[in-house]
Amino acid sequence: MIEWFQSIDPVGQALVAGLFTWSVTAAGAGTVVFVRGVNQKLLDGMLGFAAGVMLAASYWSLLAPSIELAETMAIPAWLPAAVGLLAGCAFLWTADQLIPHLHPGMPGIKPEGPPSDLRKTTLLVLAITLHNIPEGLAVGVAFGAVASGVDMGGTMTLAGATALAIGIGIQNFPEGIAVALPIRATGKSRLRAFWYGQLSAVVEPIAAVLGAVAVVKLVVYSFMHLQPTISNDSIELTISSGEVAEVELGFKNVSANSITWSARAASRNADQWLIPSEDQVLSGKKRTRSPITISAFDLEPGIYSTELVVTLDDFYGTEVRIPTEIRVLRSMSHSVEDPTSTDVLPGEMELGNYPNPSSSSTTIRIALQEADQVSVTVFDMSGRQVSTLVDNYLSAGTHEFPFYADALPSGTYLYRIITSSGQKSETMTLVK
Repeated sequence: MIEWFQSIDPVGQALVAGLFTWSVTAAGAGTVVFVRGVNQKLLDGMLGFAAGVMLAASYWSLLAPSIELAETMAIPAWLPAAVGLLAGCAFLWTADQLIPHLHPGMPGIKPEGPPSDLRKTTLLVLAITLHNIPEGLAVGVAFGAVASGVDMGGTMTLAGATALAIGIGIQNFPEGIAVALPIRATGKSRLRAFWYGQLSAVVEPIAAVLGAVAVVKLVVYSFMHLQPTISNDSIELTISSGEVAEVELGFKNVSANSITWSARAASRNADQWLIPSEDQVLSGKKRTRSPITISAFDLEPGIYSTELVVTLDDFYGTEVRIPTEIRVLRSMSHSVEDPTSTDVLPGEMELGNYPNPSSSSTTIRIALQEADQVSVTVFDMSGRQVSTLVDNYLSAGTHEFPFYADALPSGTYLYRIITSSGQKSETMTLVK
């Protein structure tokens, strides 16, 4: 039964919950068939208990989740809940003024609302029906929000929505009694009193369905498709020739959905230094900082500019263009620029690779001034070792080792040479 209830859509869940609250009202009204009356003090106690249940259910299942959800928005967290609470009060006050009704169990009280020729029985039913509408709406909103994934704080759960429906059902039982017994006291038959008693809650399943539809089709639709933003107005970087650096893009995804994004250079000739990023993920309801790789391995000193085009796979197909400029300085360290050269310069060992960036393979070249025990390893940017190219005794001179990266994803990798006299590291970029 529980698995079936969890498997149906939120509107169906709201309908089932609304039918439950109506059935409890009918059960309360059904007592009129078996008893002639209920002690007024007992009934007052039951109604007071019902009020306490509703207050607790209203806060823990509706107001608290609303406040927690609003904490992720750029407004005071209490504001949406306060506005909703006041709107609900205004709705009931307006309905109270426009619909004629008579409160049950209160002798000497005259009908309220506009003048009407309706019978006392009808006025009693209308009094209970008035506040059963927002009760049904509350059940529908709760199930619609849970099943649609609106709540990000974890307070609004299926168990919480179910508890709300049970709480409303509990307080509906004395309401059914409070309607049926006064009607019976007017001389109506037991079955007629039961009929009017349960009729006061028929509106709850209808209101529950309307509440769930409103959340799923309207509120959730817009909430799921809130447009993400990028905090970067521009990108500026100074880098030395032969180096690789990363700049961060600041994302704010206010949508409940996770979305993917890709980035590329607006001009083709900039792809050699502004490395594309593909299928990066932005989690829902989070701020994220994601790196963009810039490589100056093959760039001469100078100023290079383009636009970084960020495409988001959101509802709107958002595309953001960020002006990007890098200033490349002349490198102060020696780099292996000519892969065909066999000259070994005096001083420490040399390390480099070509081509860089590469797509599936590159060649790592080392130059040793003297024979030594040599280890060359490759790491990803998290520090995980992905390959060992050599771990052997090598003679003085130039040595080249192919590195095949077909199984590795795009990104920046570190390769390191270790000898008895020291170590040296460089970076390379893979672009798939």
